[in-house]
Amino acid sequence: MDFVLIHAPPHSDIDTRQALRAAHLTILPVQPSPLDLWASKPVAELAEAANCPLAFLLNRTPPGARLTDAIAKGASELGGTLLKPRIGARIAFGAAMGDGLTVLETQPKSIGAEEVRAVARAVLKLLK
Repeated sequence: MDFVLIHAPPHSDIDTRQALRAAHLTILPVQPSPLDLWASKPVAELAEAANCPLAFLLNRTPPGARLTDAIAKGASELGGTLLKPRIGARIAFGAAMGDGLTVLETQPKSIGAEEVRAVARAVLKLLK
């Protein structure tokens, strides 16, 4: 395998700690909400304790919302890297999931698909 993705729960339990110890990179999705930012702090602390590089991904971002920039700043202050690409709040993601597919499969030329590709490129760059 070249890559293994582990989706761990966002709280301080044994599974999360073990995943962080094994990871080469932790990507922490954060919605533009103070609650998401506050919930990210314990995971960021665990990643630091596990000596695991951390990157924040802004997810479900509405266009032009000032709160998104405030959450981005707050995430940066937790340590780690803030990925420049963001994932927008797009109906296409939910519609694809309802079909058991991804937006890359259902709407490969959409803005959502390009956002996913941009995140993948940013993550690969961090891993190199």
